Amino acid sequence: MSLTRRPTAALAAAGALLAMAATAPAPAAAAPAPVAAQQAEADRHVMGMVPAGKPIPVAPSAAERRSAAADPAPLTVQQAQHEARRHARPAPAEEAGFDVARAAGPRILREKFSPPSQPEDDFVSECQTTAAATSERGHMRNRLMWCARYDAYDYILDTRGRQTGFLFMPVIAIGYGRDDGQRNITMFLRPEAVYVGGSYTPASTFGFEMECYRNTPGCSISGGKQLLPVAAWLAHATAKTWVSWQLDSDETVSTLDDKALYHPFNFEVTARDGRTADEENQYFVRCDSAEYFLASRTKACIFHDVIPHLQYRMYEADGSRTVVYAVAEHIRDAFANPDATYPRKLDGPKRIPGRYGAQPVQEQYLERVPVGGTVHTANGREKDRACDRTTPYQDTGLPQSPGEGEQCDEYPFASTQQGASNPNWDFSVRAVPTGDNSRAGSALRDFYRDDRILYSENKPFGEWNDAFYVEIIESSGGSGGGSGEVDHAPVVNAGPNVSGDEGSAIALHGSAADRESSPAVSWSYTPGTDVDAGATCRFADANDPQTSITCTDDGTFTVTLTADDGVNAPVSDSATVSIDNVAPRLTLTAPNPWQLFRARTSMAVTATFTDPGTNDTHTCTVDWDDNATGSAAADNRTCTLRRAFAHAGMYTLGVRVTDDDGGADDGGVMIVVYDPDAGWVNLDAATATPAGALTGANPAAWSWSHLTARYYTQAGPPTGEAKTWIPDVFRMEPTSRLEWLVVTPDGKVAAKGTSTTGTGTAVGFVLYGYRGCAATGPDCQAGPSRMRAVVWPSSTGAIPGATITYDNVRGGDYDIDRFTPLPLTSGSVQIHH
Repeated sequence: MSLTRRPTAALAAAGALLAMAATAPAPAAAAPAPVAAQQAEADRHVMGMVPAGKPIPVAPSAAERRSAAADPAPLTVQQAQHEARRHARPAPAEEAGFDVARAAGPRILREKFSPPSQPEDDFVSECQTTAAATSERGHMRNRLMWCARYDAYDYILDTRGRQTGFLFMPVIAIGYGRDDGQRNITMFLRPEAVYVGGSYTPASTFGFEMECYRNTPGCSISGGKQLLPVAAWLAHATAKTWVSWQLDSDETVSTLDDKALYHPFNFEVTARDGRTADEENQYFVRCDSAEYFLASRTKACIFHDVIPHLQYRMYEADGSRTVVYAVAEHIRDAFANPDATYPRKLDGPKRIPGRYGAQPVQEQYLERVPVGGTVHTANGREKDRACDRTTPYQDTGLPQSPGEGEQCDEYPFASTQQGASNPNWDFSVRAVPTGDNSRAGSALRDFYRDDRILYSENKPFGEWNDAFYVEIIESSGGSGGGSGEVDHAPVVNAGPNVSGDEGSAIALHGSAADRESSPAVSWSYTPGTDVDAGATCRFADANDPQTSITCTDDGTFTVTLTADDGVNAPVSDSATVSIDNVAPRLTLTAPNPWQLFRARTSMAVTATFTDPGTNDTHTCTVDWDDNATGSAAADNRTCTLRRAFAHAGMYTLGVRVTDDDGGADDGGVMIVVYDPDAGWVNLDAATATPAGALTGANPAAWSWSHLTARYYTQAGPPTGEAKTWIPDVFRMEPTSRLEWLVVTPDGKVAAKGTSTTGTGTAVGFVLYGYRGCAATGPDCQAGPSRMRAVVWPSSTGAIPGATITYDNVRGGDYDIDRFTPLPLTSGSVQIHH
């Protein structure tokens, strides 16, 4: 079972959730596989930092541990360039798009960009509310602004694989490139919430470090390891303050055009015990010193993981045509029906390249070439031939030559490797208004500058140094139709996996956000296959992302948080709640300790219990202490079992209640069973008196006891007397106040009563005896006869308690079958029938 996540930025806005306490519910992995005691300490961690949209692993596999132990091989300059090309992907529709039809907006880059001293609030908010930030690629507003959200975690496991401590910290990272003449990027990071528990405390340390992944040449990072106490990270989350790093690129080591270098970076986390874990998520930065940009922008660093796209919009929001309408229409038609374009292609179908979103991607991008260079000049010459009706092209029928106020527009652009002179012949020309063509060309130049598109002159076809796409937006509202701005779907996170006990409220740390509105949210749950039928759960507030869930049974439940903004389809995210069984708690209500029962007369054992797992069923068992057991199903959280004992004795009853998941609780009580017909006793005996037998004194070497006891009637207590003394030290006076007499079939006797000492103190007593014989048989025990005397102040209770006046077997159980009395030094134990 894997962990699936992740409080996000919405938690940072909810200050109450930025609480950190050892009592906080653990976002724990569900029942990791046991970890053998002989494994290394590293095997008892589950730690790392993953994109918030990616499940947290339960435990590293052996292969992952071996992989993590070996540093990745360094990359050369050329290898880094190749890896960066392979890693780059077309930007999503709302990222890295240069909309030339709008004078201002979030995707239009500034004339010259320098990183701010702190992340800008609008970009932070954008990152918090876009699902792209939780992906492995992160979110790019453009090639100079990148962000991502992560879940940093460290789960501590003992040798049995049980969680003993945890840290869970959702974080946001904001990165800024620059094109102001310097070769570096700035990275900011802050936690959005901090959760710890168990052995993790506010004083424990945790840290992050930005690294030059694969040690690419020319890469260096300042800022070091940000290793702070958990309490300090909580302060950053509460105050919304940042830690930062700077990646610098040394142009002198580059062997590529424009002194370009490609640097992958990643993050490393450091746990409280100093153990580190490298995250293999890598993001490429490209730095260059291209001199064909503005003088103030000859050096720059951009995020390279997305391929940008130039956007030509056909209509304004009011439905009017944009100033580049004719060019956009030309490119749209070329994409939609390439074989209808001019000039005709006679040796096969046309495939007009550069269309954003087209497949296969590797055949569709465009590459920039220098204006006035060999390819650009050849493209212009071929375009002019296609537009000149006096050339052989006229045989294929140019629909309309450029007239007054018009120019011949070509696509792909003359400033690209894929232009009219490309041997593939996949291009189109059309007469368009001069104004539209001029403004579209100016926008293309701005795009090259602001998205830092490098030249690819004289490179073999298919080996690009930089690439881009073209997107034609037909509607006024965006690609895909409609009017007005796109209403974004909510971003919802169910929070980290959590665990707790059945019947207890377990906190859920979900979040939901929407750029345009506050979406309606609701929780639901689904029991797993390991949950017993009939189990139910309830949410404290099913419409609050920050709530709790209470379930009536143990097992694995999937909780799902759904957000609905009323415009888009509802969006959901799920987390796992792992619920542990709680054993029932037993209270033995009957019989009472030392309670007296008559042999062959029914008696009852009654126990009640509590169990927070209200869906559990229970069974009660009794060990009757005579090789017999009994069991019964519980009824209304109560167990009652009955029986009659055939023989006199002292019985320690063991009572257990067990739920259907194996949780159990035990209770026990000793009872006394007498039988008036079992016989009577005459005990006159002396034993050694161990040191400590008499409280507060070290008596002489022996003590003496006397007991005569007999049931003369079937009703009432026995008749007789008892006394015990130690010469010159202690004396319990003779008494006829006996409460009961036990004579067992195997030669054991016991009698309980009350008396006074020689000083007049009221006492209770129990005298025990074994009748010895050569071999155990009826009425005797193998070995010498034995005796024990126990005396205690009556003021402490009717049965022996913490204060004992005299006991020659100190610390022994009071059940006659569970201790061995001292052998007699003189006298005898006699049983009569």
